[in-house]
Amino acid sequence: IALVGLLDRYRYAEATMRQQIKWLLLGACLQVAIQLMFLPLLWLGVEQPPLVSLVVAPLPTIGAALAIFKYRLWEVDRLLLRTVVFATFWFVTSAAFIGIAAFAGVAIGGMDLRLLAAITLSLMAAVALQPIRGRVEARIRQIVYGPRPRGYAALARLGEPVPGTLPVDRLAELIASVARDAVGASWTSVWLRMEVDGRFLVRLIGEARQENSAPLDIGRVDIELWGSDAASPSLSSLLSEPAGAVLPLEVATELVGFLACGQREGRELSADELQILAVIARQAAVLLRNGRLEEELRERLDELRESRRRLVTSQDEQRRRLERDLHDGVQQQLVSLAAKMRRLSRLNGVSRPAELEQLADQAEEAVFAMQDLARGIYPSVLADQGLVAALYAQAARLPLEMRLDVEPGLAGARFEREVEACLYFVAMEALTNVQKHAGCSAVTVTLLSRAQRRGLVLEVHDNGRGFLQFPAAEQRSGGSGLQNMRDRLAALGGQLGLRTEPGAGTWIVASLPISADILPFQRPGIVSRM
Repeated sequence: IALVGLLDRYRYAEATMRQQIKWLLLGACLQVAIQLMFLPLLWLGVEQPPLVSLVVAPLPTIGAALAIFKYRLWEVDRLLLRTVVFATFWFVTSAAFIGIAAFAGVAIGGMDLRLLAAITLSLMAAVALQPIRGRVEARIRQIVYGPRPRGYAALARLGEPVPGTLPVDRLAELIASVARDAVGASWTSVWLRMEVDGRFLVRLIGEARQENSAPLDIGRVDIELWGSDAASPSLSSLLSEPAGAVLPLEVATELVGFLACGQREGRELSADELQILAVIARQAAVLLRNGRLEEELRERLDELRESRRRLVTSQDEQRRRLERDLHDGVQQQLVSLAAKMRRLSRLNGVSRPAELEQLADQAEEAVFAMQDLARGIYPSVLADQGLVAALYAQAARLPLEMRLDVEPGLAGARFEREVEACLYFVAMEALTNVQKHAGCSAVTVTLLSRAQRRGLVLEVHDNGRGFLQFPAAEQRSGGSGLQNMRDRLAALGGQLGLRTEPGAGTWIVASLPISADILPFQRPGIVSRM
């Protein structure tokens, strides 16, 4: 009856269970067949040789052992883990309890006291050893199963990386590794669907043993038809080795890619293993979709930041070009005109020389005004001698007292042209606001380095009246001046801070990262006076 039941179950079982039943059935059939061979001898009164019984008896046990250790019959590995853990703890704690109890009994004396001491100390030791139980169990699990968890336990590895910390390629490698360890597949690969020239293609981004990784046009229908007679040749060409499963990675109706797994030890994957892969595929699809969206968002932010940087750089280039045109064009013409009028006024026989002299003075005033205009557009001292020299030049022309504090290591230093222009015009905008709104008599401009000389901080502090809070409109927009400063700094990855106290003035702090080390600038023939 037992053999008939096993045969009937074998007919309707899936592949893995058939392998498990096969070994049990083989051992039982061999035992019955050998016993049937010696049955006629028993009828004739001849006893069965003891050696036959010794060989026949363990056959079902051997078949069960093969099914257990090779195909996980009855999931005995879970029972084995708990048995090993329990036995280890029993041995360690028993040895400790017996030793402690014996020592206490000898020290105190008397059988009753020794028994009481053993019970009390056993309870105390059990409580004390409980915290290390988890560590021992984890170590035994690693010894029994290997360094990687199997089955649903492998899913915990997908939650280890913090979202946004792994690039998509590294994330795909992790997914492929988890899928391979979960079902014991011979290989795994993850393919990501991407848009190329208006077409959606897939490319290999995970672990795989296939050599063909060129992007191909693979859709959901190709994945659904995998394994059938109507399977797509494109998908088959991607997988140069026999695959045990191909699962789509999709979120809602969006196909993110697909997961391919090889067979396990030359056999097909079981229904339970396919179910585990389906769970992994659902989680992997969400992780990959989110990772791809984060990468696209970072790319857009980088493009936006670079676009703002190019815009600010272009504006500064236009400022420099306009300053150069004014200096080399209109300014030179005015200088030449003033010189000619002054020479004419000094010639003999010229009528109305006083008026010519007055016109020459007006032309020179126009030259000075043109120089101030050009200096405001883009000062030549900023391009020639750097940020610190330009700030000192501005301090000499400011109609109020200005103190400039520069970190010793920054005096005479040069930075990238965009950095110098950014901080200079931020300082000019801040000083303009101070003159208009602060009602102060003095202002302090401080230039410092930060973050191990990988950044600069420019602070402008006035001794004006300050105020309690910004007006509502000022909080929303910050005014065009403040917004211009923020935009300039943000284009280079910097930030603007603003703080004010009634009666103590206002602090405007601009911080800006720099990509290169701060190097002293030595210009032949130029001596900076600080």
